Amino acid sequence: MSAATRSLDRTALSAVVLALGVALAGWFMGHGFLRGRMASRYVEVKGLAEREVAADLALWPLRFVTTGDDLAVAQAEITRDTREVYGFLARHGIDTSAVQLEALEVE
Repeated sequence: MSAATRSLDRTALSAVVLALGVALAGWFMGHGFLRGRMASRYVEVKGLAEREVAADLALWPLRFVTTGDDLAVAQAEITRDTREVYGFLARHGIDTSAVQLEALEVE
């Protein structure tokens, strides 16, 4: 076997080992992210009895962004956008009395 053939075999083996390492690393990372995301979607309560129950709370953070030189105009746009979102929620059967508006930021 010549030196060129051995070098080519060594290069091919290195490429296969590297490809397997990258593939395994990707699988482990993807599996870890999946397990991490699924853990935050369930609550486990143990006691004398176990059962599945439907959630009665949803958190949907929405962000409105308005830009402009006049603060009064920007506030009016935010107020209009807020009314539109409340209207959308009401049209789709969500009780708007349970909706909270928080953290208004002005820069």
